[in-house]
Amino acid sequence: ATAKGLIKPSSSSSSLSSPLSSSVLSSREWEDLRVAYEANDERRELVIKGCRDVQKAAKQAVYAAHRGNISQARDLIEKANVDIKRLQQDLIADAPSLRYGSFSGALEELAEAELFLQWLEEDDGNDDDDKDEEERRRRESEDNNKRPLLPRRQELASGLLDYSGYLGALSDFTGEVGRVAVEKAIRRDTKMVRKCLHSVFASYTLLASLPLQGKNNMRKVDAAKNNFRKLEAIEYDLAVRSFDSDRRSGDGGENQQQQHRTSMMMRIDQERTNNGRRQQQGDDESDDSYVVDDDRR
Repeated sequence: ATAKGLIKPSSSSSSLSSPLSSSVLSSREWEDLRVAYEANDERRELVIKGCRDVQKAAKQAVYAAHRGNISQARDLIEKANVDIKRLQQDLIADAPSLRYGSFSGALEELAEAELFLQWLEEDDGNDDDDKDEEERRRRESEDNNKRPLLPRRQELASGLLDYSGYLGALSDFTGEVGRVAVEKAIRRDTKMVRKCLHSVFASYTLLASLPLQGKNNMRKVDAAKNNFRKLEAIEYDLAVRSFDSDRRSGDGGENQQQQHRTSMMMRIDQERTNNGRRQQQGDDESDDSYVVDDDRR
């Protein structure tokens, strides 16, 4: 030791500057670790690039579906499924940790596009616009043995979608349906607006009935709830305008269609009143805000 209390470096201390020559770690093991991390980083970059193509195709499919170009939307979704399966087989299968992030986001985008496209292609026969309430309930009770309006989770994104991704896709799907409702409301298509409202309500009911935790999951529920409330306002406004138009034309409200509109307006008024009461009780600031009243059904 010197007078300053410093220890003079030994001749072997310079070897500590390189971990490969350290006696603490095996040089071969350190080299294998470095190679593994570099390979994983290269694989991750390939996954990110591949997922961009999948997301781009899925978004373009949604845009094409909104424009009414269903054949182009199908082709884009088919291409996205081919790409996502290739990524799974070539990159994700041997590195499951890379599933989270870009890959799961691409699966969610693809599932959203598939949900939206099948919803658009479904026949409007499930919307009982000209039938009374008793007939509508009878048909709903018979729907248990029929194919659901939306595809099952296992049928989406080449069967690679997990439950979390399905919930995210379902929440985003309500936003696309809301855009359809706005377009149809401009054209005074009451029947299609009602179908949009029923579909979003069913999706929101599913999300709200689950014991979800975490900010991300709550954001999914909140997004679906906001989309549902927007569609409520759209249908209410459309119903009021239609009612006023019929009254000015002298129809008198004696036909079945106007009676249905009147009952619909009363039901929506009651729902909006119930929402106001829940807000006054502070339900929107607690977990109870995600409980759906049975009378909405």
